[in-house]
Amino acid sequence: MTLMRRLRTIWRNETGNALMIGAFSMPLLIGSAGLAVDTVQLSLWKRQLQRAADSAALAGAHARVQGAPAKAAAERDLAYNNALALSEQSIQNAPEEGPFANNPQAVRVVLASERPTGFMAYFLPTTPVVRVEATAAVTVTGKFCMIALEDSTETGVTFTGNTTVDLGCGVATNSRSTAAISAAGSSSVAATPLMAVGGVPASNSYVQPTTLLPYSPKQPNPFADLPLPSPSNCQAERKINPSSTREEIGPATADGAVCFNGLDINGPVTLKPGVYYINGGNGNNPNSLNLGAQANVIGKGVTIIFTNTNTNRSPAGLSIHGQAVMDLAAPASGTWGGVLFYQDPRAPALNTMTINGTSGSKLEGGMYFPRAHLTFNGNTSMTTECMQLVARRLTFSGNSKVRNICDKDSKSQAFDGTQVRLVA
Repeated sequence: MTLMRRLRTIWRNETGNALMIGAFSMPLLIGSAGLAVDTVQLSLWKRQLQRAADSAALAGAHARVQGAPAKAAAERDLAYNNALALSEQSIQNAPEEGPFANNPQAVRVVLASERPTGFMAYFLPTTPVVRVEATAAVTVTGKFCMIALEDSTETGVTFTGNTTVDLGCGVATNSRSTAAISAAGSSSVAATPLMAVGGVPASNSYVQPTTLLPYSPKQPNPFADLPLPSPSNCQAERKINPSSTREEIGPATADGAVCFNGLDINGPVTLKPGVYYINGGNGNNPNSLNLGAQANVIGKGVTIIFTNTNTNRSPAGLSIHGQAVMDLAAPASGTWGGVLFYQDPRAPALNTMTINGTSGSKLEGGMYFPRAHLTFNGNTSMTTECMQLVARRLTFSGNSKVRNICDKDSKSQAFDGTQVRLVA
């Protein structure tokens, strides 16, 4: 009886119940903690691996833009940025699957790593595998009609004074400056996007909705494949004096060419269709195409090339000033189709091309000055059609006004700008 009484007493006693419940619950608590630690660790590894894949894909795509092997660039990036042992590594330039499959402008990186865990290992038949993938591609980021090829730390494009620029397309520069594109004063710029290899500081001059794209890839030279000029039988400098009678000059046929050792126009003239070489000559002051205050120039199907038969000397220059008026259009087809002005890229030094004064002009076609600082100055008022403006540097100052319009069927459509970004 004494034993049974003691057992009944123990049974009714509630002391120590919490301890017993805690003891029974301890495996569950330890398991939950272990599972949480392993889950957090796997998430961390996945994030680290994803970052490495993203970086490698971007490196490969950037290399693709520069004409370098994409796979080698991605592998170098992984060597620097990946800290996890890999059980799988696949780098595909032209992905084998996905929305960018067979796209040579895309780079897909697939990485996997076996990661042993402390708690899950007791319950899983195999070691967990963390797997990630990333795809970066060279994508079109907008239409551009102005590109400054400057690739140093000098500013590539400058808008200043009271200039007004209304383009309906974008502006790009390869300048590495922190202010690769600069807008100051009372300038008004309606152009989007504004893209640069360097920085593009914000400005009140930009008419909304202007998109700024700093630290973007270097843009290719869209006129790089044009042939080098090779003029011959250059005539003496041709002068057109003020007159009430319009003079007609140029090649005998529309697909022909003529070369002048300078062209000085101060009266009304019509340029026949064809190619016009302006030879810089051998003097210290190169010959030029000069349009004086009374110049009134009309020409359709015209390409004007600024060159020098002596490639060690500067090519001919361009100067438009006073009340000069131009109504010029590039040819629609052929070698120089869509090209209105072309400067010989072999120029030994950077020179300045200037459009001054109150020129009320209409120009259609590309203007290519790879070795020039092209300046629109003073009270220039220009309407351009399908302008493709490529120069070493571009400056719009004074009270200049430039408005650009373009027919969608023109040969001188704006250039596609490219950007590297993660797409998957």
